[in-house]
Amino acid sequence: MLFLLTATIATSAPPAEIHVCSLFPKWFRDGSAPRAKGHRRLAILQAALRSINNDTTLLPNTRLLLQHGDSRCDQLTAMAEATRMVQHAFGGAGCDVIIGAACSSASKGVATVSTLGQTPQISYSSTSPELSDSVAYPYLMRVCVSDTLQSTALAGLVRHLLRVNRVATIASSDLYGRTGIEAFHQTAAAEEIDILATVRFDKGTSEADLRLPGGPIDIVRASGVRAIVLFCHEADARRVIRAARAEGIGGQNYTWIGSETVSQLGASFFDTFPSGTLGYVGIEPAPAATSAHATYASMAASLPSHAGNGSDPSGWTGGCDLERDDGGELLWAYDDGSGRPYRCGGVASQAGDSYGKKRAFLLPSHTHPFHPLSLTFAACCAYERIALEPEQALMSTTPRLRPLTRCIGS
Repeated sequence: MLFLLTATIATSAPPAEIHVCSLFPKWFRDGSAPRAKGHRRLAILQAALRSINNDTTLLPNTRLLLQHGDSRCDQLTAMAEATRMVQHAFGGAGCDVIIGAACSSASKGVATVSTLGQTPQISYSSTSPELSDSVAYPYLMRVCVSDTLQSTALAGLVRHLLRVNRVATIASSDLYGRTGIEAFHQTAAAEEIDILATVRFDKGTSEADLRLPGGPIDIVRASGVRAIVLFCHEADARRVIRAARAEGIGGQNYTWIGSETVSQLGASFFDTFPSGTLGYVGIEPAPAATSAHATYASMAASLPSHAGNGSDPSGWTGGCDLERDDGGELLWAYDDGSGRPYRCGGVASQAGDSYGKKRAFLLPSHTHPFHPLSLTFAACCAYERIALEPEQALMSTTPRLRPLTRCIGS
């Protein structure tokens, strides 16, 4: 991501400073709790900028300065934060580039601001196919692939692994869920998969509302299908699956098929269900085992903790890491307006959270007899063809999210 920025600077007259504005989902929308991934990604960006600044050969006459905002994974919040930084960051000097946001809907909000100000914007994890429209988003670049490829892989799993041709789809109505499931529908048509029910829900909808008569769970029940495709963010996926199970849907004799963010629920969620009572197949990032990635992973693992020193067990000031960015904003602490000065947000470890090719994950149920087979998908969130081969040892019904396949030829 930063290569794009440094390459541009290196080929023009070098300025003394580059003002890097950035947006991360540091806290949940209601401010109730910090997001570990948002703080971790901020720490990685901070380390990357310091690495460039400390390299006397890369940009010897230019210093990259960092100021950040909290997108909260929300379109309007991200738009407001981007507007604030463009107008007031670095003492009113504004932004030379905006890095972010994470969620696709948030990046769409930032793109409104970046287009008006003709400010380059680089997203690190927004995957909505809609954001590929260079006419609508002329200043937006991203370093992750579109969900069009992920949706192709999901349709391949449904048709060629599960060997079913009738599904229901559930998706959040935000940009990530809406455009991701639309891409799946298009690929499903080519695979001759019939979609008997399709429902959307607002991001953050409660389990109780999901279970209302005529709501998403009720519609899926009426369809009679046993394979449910779920495309939404992790927190919403947790509520949807729990609401469905409470209504007798999505348990034994059902299989869930999930996008990568659903797979992020991981064993800590799926292990809460008895063995063999919930079937799941999904996509998860599988970064290539290259020397460059090993170097990055080692760097991330070596970064310091920003969780604070723990002197205040309630998590308030005294225990927080009170480091500030170059614009004077607190990086790892937050004033939530409760009367206490700060609330801690940083995390202890900065490792993990890498993007790369996708691999399938399987949690077996009694729904489908998974047999050894070999599949080749035209795309699995990668541009070249890759082979997917089931692992013989993973045919047990242990209630854990286990890797079913590995990507070959990468």
